[in-house]
Amino acid sequence: MIQHFFRMYREAYQGLPAAIWLLAGVMLINRSGAMVLPFMTLYLTESLHFGLREAGYILSLYGMGALAGNYAGGWLINRIGYFHLQVGSLVLAALGLWGLAFLESFWALGLGVLGLSMVADAFRPANLVAITVCSPLQVRARAFALNRLAINLGFSLGPALGGLLASHNFKWLFWLDGATCLLAALFLYWFLPVSARKARPEANSAVASPPKSIRQDGVFWVFVLLLVIFATCFFQMFATLPLFLKSVYRFEEWEVGLVLALNGALIVLLEMVLIYWVQRFPLLRVIAIGTALTGLGLFWLNLGQGYAYALGMVLFVTIGEMITMPLMSTFAMNRAQAHNRGVYSGWFTMGYSLAHVIAPSIGMWLIEQANFAALWYTMTGLCGIAALGFWRLEKTQKNVYQPSEPAHVH
Repeated sequence: MIQHFFRMYREAYQGLPAAIWLLAGVMLINRSGAMVLPFMTLYLTESLHFGLREAGYILSLYGMGALAGNYAGGWLINRIGYFHLQVGSLVLAALGLWGLAFLESFWALGLGVLGLSMVADAFRPANLVAITVCSPLQVRARAFALNRLAINLGFSLGPALGGLLASHNFKWLFWLDGATCLLAALFLYWFLPVSARKARPEANSAVASPPKSIRQDGVFWVFVLLLVIFATCFFQMFATLPLFLKSVYRFEEWEVGLVLALNGALIVLLEMVLIYWVQRFPLLRVIAIGTALTGLGLFWLNLGQGYAYALGMVLFVTIGEMITMPLMSTFAMNRAQAHNRGVYSGWFTMGYSLAHVIAPSIGMWLIEQANFAALWYTMTGLCGIAALGFWRLEKTQKNVYQPSEPAHVH
């Protein structure tokens, strides 16, 4: 049994192009300093003494800037290329994070967060297209999973260190986060091969009968709507969960950081082998199951207090995240054709950004109008609606790419 697991674990990493490993290295460097967003709520309420509603507005401005950044990123891909867009976005994000450390008034900080998210999130559609272009269809789900593994390996380090720094001075979060953005830009510029910088996507879409344009792709638009609902629930992990753990569970900042870091550690250990196994099944059906597990994890928070409940929540939510997000990226990009991958990647990532706008506002509003219990019950219900939607969507169409041969499990 153990040998079987390790053999499958090894096979999960085999066959990935070198460019995919280098892109994952960029994400690892960048996310190792990802400290500002997980602790933004605590920074705004405890260090700057903003109210919950003001903090929610500022976090929503981050999401609004991300919407604009993702749209602009999708538009710019066909004009300056995904390589230059990634490098430029990382450099500007570094400058934006350093500048944000000096802003403390509501309007200055709100505008600063808006600008930062615009330049930082232009990176996401470019990165999505880079992975799509550099990975064959048969390994694409694992390529996205490896990229997320790198993100979460860094994220398992970032919040843990961020919690320690926040206990002394929140400003250090901005300086270190910006430094890792600049380091990631230099790594990408120096080490990504010229062939990968100039790669062109294959001519054929992964969909048997692709629509002529994204406007005609009704399946994709329903998919994005369901993604927004799911992501609104999942992003409570960063928008309201740190506040919940501190005010209800009475955790210290470093304990909050460890809870968030556990999410990343589990992904690093298990996501690749899990995706290697579940990629044999219909993508949307697996996504539906993962969405339901995310809702179960958020519901778990209402069952009690303490480490056991925090860890139970992380376990359910992380399993749900692991089997939804790589397959969501795969599903979205498999519907695109060579000429419109930038458009598809832009709208797909805009779905996540829209959830960034909605999540903190609705989360803070529910806390103020009712309590945290109402928040978690509401998010559980929304996850259930999204899970049912993904399941029904899978039954309406059968032409989404699956590997020509199912992943072989010994």
